[in-house]
Amino acid sequence: MFNTNEFKKYEHIIWDWNGTLINDVAMNLRIMNEQLANKNLPELTAERHREIFGFPLRGYYEQLGFDVSAKEYESVSLEFIEMYEQRKHQCSLHPECHDFLLARSKAGKKQSVLSAYPQLLLQKALEYFQIHQHFQIVVGAENHHGDSKVAIGKKLMHAIDLPDSKIAMIGDTLHDWEVAQAMGIDCFLVTSGNISMQRLRRTNARIIQLKNSEL
Repeated sequence: MFNTNEFKKYEHIIWDWNGTLINDVAMNLRIMNEQLANKNLPELTAERHREIFGFPLRGYYEQLGFDVSAKEYESVSLEFIEMYEQRKHQCSLHPECHDFLLARSKAGKKQSVLSAYPQLLLQKALEYFQIHQHFQIVVGAENHHGDSKVAIGKKLMHAIDLPDSKIAMIGDTLHDWEVAQAMGIDCFLVTSGNISMQRLRRTNARIIQLKNSEL
C-alpha cells in the first residue's frame, strides 16, 4: 500500500499509465498470445512475461520470437495497438493507485503522466476514466512503437520546473526506474504491474506492495 508519509516531501508526482494507473497487464497478455498464435509462436505465460518485459518494446518482441525488422515490427506493433484500443474499456483503474491519485489531488499536490502510450490515445483514455482533471501535464509518445521515455521525460522535467528533490515518479517497470534515474528523481515501483518482484528488487527504487492485478 501507499505510505503517505513517504510522499510528503514531494510537490509533484509523475505517474506511468499502463500497468500502473490502469490495470491492463492481463489484457495485454491475452492480446500478445493472440499475436503469438497468429505467428505459430509459443504461448506466453504471465510468469515469463514478467521476467522478460521491458522497453524499448522491440526487444521484448524479439525475445518472444517475432521478426523485428523495420517493416515487420511496424506491422505487429500497429496490430497490437489496434487490438488494445478495441478492448481497453474492459480494463479498470488500479484501485490503490487511483485512491492515492485522488488523495494527492485533494491535498493540492500537482501531478503529471509520462507514458509510452501514444499522446492522443493517452489523453482520450484519461478522459474516459474521468481522471484527466487531476493532471497538470500529460506526456505520451509520438508513435505506437513503445520506445524509450527518457527524452520525453527530460522535456517534462523542464516543464515542471521544480527542484529534482521535490519530484518523484511512480511506475511499474525497470524502464520507469531508468527514466527516473536519467531525470535525477526518486522512483517508486508498484508490484502489481509488468515486472516480477525479483526484477524490481534489482533496482534502488522504493517498492510499493500492492494487491496483484488479475494475472
